[in-house]
Amino acid sequence: MSELSIFVEKSGEWGKYHLITLVLHVQSDSVAEHIDKYERHLADSGLPDIPFHVSNFGYSDFMVEKGL
Repeated sequence: MSELSIFVEKSGEWGKYHLITLVLHVQSDSVAEHIDKYERHLADSGLPDIPFHVSNFGYSDFMVEKGL
């Protein structure tokens, strides 16, 4: 039996627009080749391979904003 993984990432300001990224893959299929291609593209473009977050993220921030 195969196991499917789903990763969800939301990006955007607290305003009107957001970007939602979904990554779905079968656990038995390696994603290493795709990650290697991504990292090579970053290096070839002279870009750093670091995560970037401009604000705290998490459900508690949402709850505070909504007064819940």
